[in-house]
Amino acid sequence: MSISALANIVAMLLSLLAIVQLGLMIPKIGGDFGAMLKLMSAGIFFAVFVHSLFELLAVFDVISEHVLLMVMGALITLGSACFVAAAVVARKSVV
Repeated sequence: MSISALANIVAMLLSLLAIVQLGLMIPKIGGDFGAMLKLMSAGIFFAVFVHSLFELLAVFDVISEHVLLMVMGALITLGSACFVAAAVVARKSVV
């Protein structure tokens, strides 16, 4: 197994663990802070998980690098949108 494959598998497992841990914790927090935390975790950890999955598929030549680049662009857009939404939610409760 190559270093790239191993690194992507570890990234997938760790981001999945973070998603599960935050998923168990966030309902206990609730409110605007809980909503902000949900959006931030989606923006970070879900995007990392999906990116690692597609990069692993590219390492094993299941998908082309062209498809990988399209997925990366979509994930950056999704993550950024989640960050903006989290900031809007946080701003409502702070201001």
